[in-house]
Amino acid sequence: MAKSRARRINAKREHCSRTKSDQIHKDTSNRREQLRTALSRLRSYLDDGNATTLNNCKALDHISKTFDHFRSLLNQRESKLKEEIRLHHEAQEVFLLRAREELRQKVADSENILNILDTSSSNTNEELAKEYGDLLVQLELHKNFPNEGCACVFYPGDCNMADTIRQYGTIDREPKLEAVEPSTTRKRRCTCLVGLNFTAVIITIMIAVFVLWYGCKHREYANYKYVSHRVLNTQPYDMECSKGGRLLVSGANGIVGFDNTLQERKLLVSDSYTTRMTTDHVGGIYAAVRNSAVIRMFDPEGHHQHDISLRDDPYLQISPFGMATGANGLLYVARKLLHESLFTVEVYTTGGRFVKVLIKEKSLPKLDLYEVYRISMSVDSSGNIAIADLCGLSVYTPEGAVIETRDRDSGAPFQSSNDLVGDEFGQYLIADWKGQRLVVLLHNMTLVGYVTDGRIERPTRIALCPDGQLYVYDIELERIVVLDI
Repeated sequence: MAKSRARRINAKREHCSRTKSDQIHKDTSNRREQLRTALSRLRSYLDDGNATTLNNCKALDHISKTFDHFRSLLNQRESKLKEEIRLHHEAQEVFLLRAREELRQKVADSENILNILDTSSSNTNEELAKEYGDLLVQLELHKNFPNEGCACVFYPGDCNMADTIRQYGTIDREPKLEAVEPSTTRKRRCTCLVGLNFTAVIITIMIAVFVLWYGCKHREYANYKYVSHRVLNTQPYDMECSKGGRLLVSGANGIVGFDNTLQERKLLVSDSYTTRMTTDHVGGIYAAVRNSAVIRMFDPEGHHQHDISLRDDPYLQISPFGMATGANGLLYVARKLLHESLFTVEVYTTGGRFVKVLIKEKSLPKLDLYEVYRISMSVDSSGNIAIADLCGLSVYTPEGAVIETRDRDSGAPFQSSNDLVGDEFGQYLIADWKGQRLVVLLHNMTLVGYVTDGRIERPTRIALCPDGQLYVYDIELERIVVLDI
């Protein structure tokens, strides 16, 4: 009995110890699992904290860079404003110096002309006097004119003719005598109007020549009238005239060339979404493709020649929104800054080499609803750059200094400037979409006239060919109108 009881007690003890051991093992496992869960959560919290800290650091770095960028922009604008003021003063001084020099030159030329006339007249008088031999003018003034006035001898040429004749002798023919009102000092005076009349004739001839030159130098756009038209299915992005007089139209399908009657068409460039376009003085075509930092160059027949890679700048949009070529063989490209209403003008050679930034961060106007930023450019034979930015027109020197700026808020003779083209006479044609007409200006913003043909309602694109034929795209009627004198 005692042994069996001892065995039962031992068995119970073993069972209790085993149960306790299992319980302890189970509790230990649970605690380990809880610790693992807590550690994993802690690691995730730490990872999230590190990520948040990293993001905060990146955000702070971005804010710092943005602040530095804006500070640099402010410094650049301040320096640009100072430079513009300095250039404006220098331009004014240069203009005044040139005006004074031109005035001095004109005065010197006039004096030279008068000296030449006087010398020629004097020589002629001496030759006539020598030819007549022994001449002497004997004028009995008091006998002929009892009122003690003055008698003048008039010969074609000069007032000094009588004095010249007195040096060489008498004259056989009867001189023409004319009485003059007596003076208070009773001195003899001789007044001759021949030289003055001759000078007046010369001045009149010069004025007539200038009027004829001015009339021939400036094309009379007011005489332009409707010739024909062609309806387009899509709105053109740009229009240009090549050297041979072919009209080039860029659109969603590429660049299409039309003859001067708009009857025959030919697909020259098949690149899709060709936006801006310009031509050079030999007929080369430069085309910008949407969302591309490359300008493609083609010959007049549309054969690809080479590509021009634009300058890499993270603050500028990729594709240009304004192009023009100058007679100096340079390509001018306007590009817009990202997220800002500013643009710059860069200069490249037609071979693709970057030259310089000509106009930096010029402000764009505040546009109305549904209006799109668009830059139209024209470069004249002197290198002056005209830029129309939909609401205004600015003219710059070849060095980038402002000559004149006008917009619709500062009394410009146009309500909108949707497109711009310049001619060889220094005149600018502006497509005034809101004013429903074409406006003709000089580079100093002097109004020349309007093209108000009744068959144009809403002009948005214009192209002027070397022969003077004018093409206008009317967005209201969706057609290209041909105008000519």
